[in-house]
Amino acid sequence: VMYERYWGFQYPPFRETHDPVWYFASPAHEEAQARLLYVIERHHQAGWLIGPLGTGKSLLLHVLADKLHRSAIRSAYLDMAGMDAEELVWNLSSLWQVARSMNESLRVQWRRLQDVLESQQMLAEPAVILLDHIDRADPDCFSWLERLRQLRTPNRSIPACTLILSTENRQTNGEAATRDRCDFEAELFPVEEELITEYIEARIRVANGRVNPFSVDAVSEIASLSDGVPSRINQLCELSLLAAMGTGLRQVDDQLVIAVADDLMRKRQPVPRSLQTTH
Repeated sequence: VMYERYWGFQYPPFRETHDPVWYFASPAHEEAQARLLYVIERHHQAGWLIGPLGTGKSLLLHVLADKLHRSAIRSAYLDMAGMDAEELVWNLSSLWQVARSMNESLRVQWRRLQDVLESQQMLAEPAVILLDHIDRADPDCFSWLERLRQLRTPNRSIPACTLILSTENRQTNGEAATRDRCDFEAELFPVEEELITEYIEARIRVANGRVNPFSVDAVSEIASLSDGVPSRINQLCELSLLAAMGTGLRQVDDQLVIAVADDLMRKRQPVPRSLQTTH
């Protein structure tokens, strides 16, 4: 509360969140969103969202989920980090309110889910399943993702569901075959340097802030140090504002940003063995 009051924000502007209200519509993000919406609207089987860590893939998936909800298209979001095949089928069954039993085999649970996904397609639109961090899932998930991709409506005219898959890397674990069968790929890139001031000011506006406390030189330094990756921009901005507040400053300059970045680097570096405490 002290932080928001000091800077005149209603909310912390640089927190990590998947709330669509914080989405920044950079050209790269809008292009990726348009591609994925095309996959969904044209009833393709699968689309692939790729981008480096911190570029906003999860947030973009939540933006898509919000749009689908408002369009009355049935959808589900799953974070697959650390998930195995049994958890995948169980979670999807839960999201679609499929009757489940702890004593049932994975294949029986799958059959129940398949029946629901295929039978619901008397409706006009396929279900959309947004699967985040599939590169962090157990490799045994990929055979079940392929089964999902192959589901068809009773008349076989369109897929029973459209998969939107998100990953950092083009090929890890069992992803290669799944990716090769995707209809479209959308790629996210860091925010362009000339848009970083706009990005920062957009976050401040959402937080109901009235003044941008970052000097021109500070923004330039943030752009350089973050490489335009949104999560790094957020971290540098947040820590710089905290540091400025701690010393009673009302503006963040480039020297303060550099000091914050240096402190971050020191904390990330391992302690030399000669300096480690022994017990």
